[in-house]
Amino acid sequence: MLWKRKELIALEGANIIKEAEFHAQAKETELAAYKKIAPNVLLALALKELGENADKIDTLTITPDILASILKESKK
Repeated sequence: MLWKRKELIALEGANIIKEAEFHAQAKETELAAYKKIAPNVLLALALKELGENADKIDTLTITPDILASILKESKK
C-alpha cells in the first residue's frame, strides 16, 4: 500500500512538472510572435486592450515617467 502511494505521488509530481513545461512552452510561443511587432504597435495594442478592459479596473496610476515613455514611443 505504501509503495503504491509513493508511486502515485511521484506520478502526480511528474504530471505537474509536465503541465508546467507545456504552459511555459505555450507562453514562449505566444510571446515569440510579439518579437516581430514594432514597439509602437505593441504599445497601441496594449493601450487598446487596456481600454477594452477599463470597466474591470478599479484604479490606474500612470506616473509622469510612464506617460513620457508612452508619448515618446508614440512619436516614433
